[in-house]
Amino acid sequence: LLSVILGRAGLGTVFYFAAAYDCRVQCSPCSGAGKIRAGSKGPDEQESATVVFQADVAAFVDLVLKNLDEPSPALAEDIRARGAEIKMRCEGKLGRKKSRIKSDKEKEKADRDKEKAEKEKEKAEKEKEEREGKRTASVSGSPLVVTAKKMKIDDVPFPRHHYDQMKLPCQWVRVEREYESKELKHRAAIVNELLETETGYVRDLGVLIGLYLKPLQHEFSGLIADFDMNRLFKNVEYLLGVNVELLERLQVEEKKPQEEQRIGNVFLDMIGKLAKYNAYSANNDIAASTLEKLMQENSTFASFVEKVHCMDESRQQDLNSYIIKPFQRICRYPLLIKELHKHTPEEWEEKQMLADAMEQISSTVKGANEAKRVTESLYQMVELQNSFVKPEGELKQLHKHKLVAMDELKRVTKSKTAKCRCILFENMLVLAKPVAGGKLDQSEMIPLEQLLVCPEPDSKVSVNNFAIMIPTSKRAKIVMSAPSAEKRDEWMQLLVSIMKEKACAPPTPPLVE
Repeated sequence: LLSVILGRAGLGTVFYFAAAYDCRVQCSPCSGAGKIRAGSKGPDEQESATVVFQADVAAFVDLVLKNLDEPSPALAEDIRARGAEIKMRCEGKLGRKKSRIKSDKEKEKADRDKEKAEKEKEKAEKEKEEREGKRTASVSGSPLVVTAKKMKIDDVPFPRHHYDQMKLPCQWVRVEREYESKELKHRAAIVNELLETETGYVRDLGVLIGLYLKPLQHEFSGLIADFDMNRLFKNVEYLLGVNVELLERLQVEEKKPQEEQRIGNVFLDMIGKLAKYNAYSANNDIAASTLEKLMQENSTFASFVEKVHCMDESRQQDLNSYIIKPFQRICRYPLLIKELHKHTPEEWEEKQMLADAMEQISSTVKGANEAKRVTESLYQMVELQNSFVKPEGELKQLHKHKLVAMDELKRVTKSKTAKCRCILFENMLVLAKPVAGGKLDQSEMIPLEQLLVCPEPDSKVSVNNFAIMIPTSKRAKIVMSAPSAEKRDEWMQLLVSIMKEKACAPPTPPLVE
């Protein structure tokens, strides 16, 4: 602009533009008309001055016109027109720059908002997957994987490949043969029954493992907790291996002539492995209670069980029926061996082997029943202990005590009765008050050594009464009411008999350090 102005004015003047300091234009003589010199300012100052110049071109034009000696109207108009043109050009550049900066900022903000929205969407989808379940499947036909309880079982194909890959035996087919006597024919029928039922039992274990256990371990993993899996199935996979071996060996013996068969020897050889049934039998009631609880509380698991129940392989038998089969099978062996022994000729070597096998297998079954009884008792004690709201003292160690009897009676006061759970152990009587949620609140815990029992007359509020006397307690007398006279007499006899046993029992020897 200065070049244009000075060139058109024809003046030998150099303008020093010091707008960065005082926004004045100074004129001074200099050779080289039409040239501009920045003076002694540094680069930053020059740029600063230029910025001020761009921002106020009109003021600069006015200063130029004031410093000219009477410029002609045409020159003044030309200078103003040039100034306006430069101003418009500068404003346009600045506007575009500001617009570009604004656009960039808006774009960055939009990108940030988009990224934030994507993260929120991803988080929401993840939470939805955790709530509703996660399903994956491959095109190769491998089964789907279910990792959540809320998955609908009918929405996914059932993984039958576990069952199909087990190579279970076919149903046993009896072979009709001729026998020398009715006794030997009867014996052959028992052997066939043993093989037929053993084959069916192995196939039942295949259903329990292939259609229930394996899918719950893999495709439906997480549907129930690991400790519930152990409670339901225990060591059933090991038992399957035992009975597959037993069946194969029995099939080999059946093909031999009757006199050469050594079925008793097969059972004697397998007795150590059959002893593993004790662990499974001990868990039987725990498995039943666990299954009942899961069926009530886990609707997805209940749907899974129902789906398997409807399959042809299940033969309309439910899961509980399959769980109890191992215990039923081990209890049946003594009966089959006894029948086989009964119809085996005395002179055969097999006769003594069957007698030994019957003794051994009966001992195993007895052990299984005892283990089952002990486990049931222990489980009952644990459940009873957990039913107390705040167990204190001996109530925290009920597994160390033997339960004798437990009934719902009533505790009698002068004007009313209240429900009371009477729990009799071999060394103490616990009176507990039922509270909300099926829980119990401890009222009294009385050592049997301090207890006396006597009849109590009926009152206006109760009948079938008996009194518990506690001489060492502030409450010297507690009146209880039974639902019937028979129940009252039963409780009184129990208490008296246990106290007599305590009185006759020899004193416990002191502990030796």
